[in-house]
Amino acid sequence: MARRARRHFTAEQKAQAVRLVKETGNLSRVAQDLDLTRSSLVAWVRQAEVDAGQGPGGALTTEEKAELTRLRREVPVRRSPPARRLTPGPALQRVRTPAARPRPRV
Repeated sequence: MARRARRHFTAEQKAQAVRLVKETGNLSRVAQDLDLTRSSLVAWVRQAEVDAGQGPGGALTTEEKAELTRLRREVPVRRSPPARRLTPGPALQRVRTPAARPRPRV
């Protein structure tokens, strides 16, 4: 089965779908009638509740999410590069054995 191309919906389309769910009380039926996935419609209904002030505490409204996205794009997170070792570790250092030592000149 081929995947369907990703569709984009306007805020008005989402609001109308949420209104239909609230009027009928049957989310699955509305999703089927509008040819939407149930999970998408559930997310839209939850977001509408948050925007109306009825969602769980700490949930971000649509405007707050948009502002957060804008700020994240505006101020990218600076990550320091990993610290460089100035000397090689013990595994990379040349180990001198008595046979490898140069002979003193006479």
